[in-house]
Amino acid sequence: MAWSRSAFAQRFKQKVGRPPLDYLAHWRMFRAEGMLQHSDQALTAIAETVGYASDAAFNKAFKRWSGTTPGVYRRQSKTAPATADA
Repeated sequence: MAWSRSAFAQRFKQKVGRPPLDYLAHWRMFRAEGMLQHSDQALTAIAETVGYASDAAFNKAFKRWSGTTPGVYRRQSKTAPATADA
């Protein structure tokens, strides 16, 4: 049985709770967030790994998702103060 795109999108949303492209965008940003926090990979490599063809597209999508650019996000996550027991 072959499904149309609209039928697939409707069924996906019923099962997952969000449309396929929203889910994909969220998953890409979730992976990118972890890579920015826990690796020293170049932003270009991270963009490519999570499925973006250009740095510009990745930067725009990440900023829309997080409110900040990937570079700023990485710097802030690396310099965030650790919680100390007093």
